[in-house]
Amino acid sequence: MQTQEDLKGLADMLLTMRIRVVDLLKKGMSSGDMYRAAPTKDFDAKWGDPKQFMANIYPGLWNHVRELGGLGSPGGSNIV
Repeated sequence: MQTQEDLKGLADMLLTMRIRVVDLLKKGMSSGDMYRAAPTKDFDAKWGDPKQFMANIYPGLWNHVRELGGLGSPGGSNIV
């Protein structure tokens, strides 16, 4: 059974990961690039190997790229 503290920890981790992965997505990174950038490193000791998590989160956020502000180009404009 999970405690309220466990659920808060999960929610905090997911919010942090959303912020980090959206930032990487806006930089034009692929899922492999994101995995190598190690945005989960602060959570890996507790949550384990992030491969599956990163494989799942990338397409989910990619489907919402327009809602997230598009992808930034080097010139600063959005390309999506």
